[in-house]
Amino acid sequence: MTIGRSSNWANGAAGAIFLSNGDSTRGRESLMITGPGKRRDPRRPLQLSQIATSYYFESNYVATIEAAKRAIMLYPDHFTPYCWLAAAHAQRGCGTDAHAALDRASRASLLGVRHYADIGSRLWRTVDYQHFLDGLRIAGLRL
Repeated sequence: MTIGRSSNWANGAAGAIFLSNGDSTRGRESLMITGPGKRRDPRRPLQLSQIATSYYFESNYVATIEAAKRAIMLYPDHFTPYCWLAAAHAQRGCGTDAHAALDRASRASLLGVRHYADIGSRLWRTVDYQHFLDGLRIAGLRL
C-alpha cells in the first residue's frame, strides 16, 4: 500500500489497520509517518498511543514504556498511553509503576479505560487483546 507522506489521516488509518491485522512493524511505520508536526490533530494522541501498542504486541515492553512516555509528555491528560504504560510495567514485573500508571489513566477517565479495555476485542486479534488485558489485570484493573 502506498500513501502520500502528507496524509496524516490515511497514514494513521493504515497504521491502525496493520495493527489490527497483527502487523505491528508496518503499523508503527505508518503511524510514525504522521510526524510530530501534526500536534493539533485530534487523532494524534491516539496515534502516538498506537505506536506504544505496536511495541507491546511485539512484547517489547521497554520500547512500549518509552513510546507511552513520549505520548504522555505531549498529551498528559489523554488516558490511552497510561494504559499501555501500565500494561508494559506490569508485564515487566514493576508493580508499583504499573499501579501508578493505571491509577493515572483511571483518574483521567475511568470510563474511558474500561471502554478501551472492552473495545479492544473488536480492534485487535484475540491473542493481542488477551495480551493487553493480561497486562491491565496484572496492573490491577478489575473488569
